[in-house]
Amino acid sequence: MTTTLVTGATGTLGALTVARLRAAGHDVRALSRRNGPGLTTGDLLTGAGIAEAVASPCGW
Repeated sequence: MTTTLVTGATGTLGALTVARLRAAGHDVRALSRRNGPGLTTGDLLTGAGIAEAVASPCGW
């Protein structure tokens, strides 16, 4: 299954996008500068956490 990374996942548009994708049965990785359940923490400006966010959970 393909995983979709949604950046800005806690913002107005991102939160709605994540909710709709998950409701439709898609595997979603939610990227945010915030910490929290169901979130992957990262910052597009600094690059912190981005490698981990796009890495396969299998290590591929």
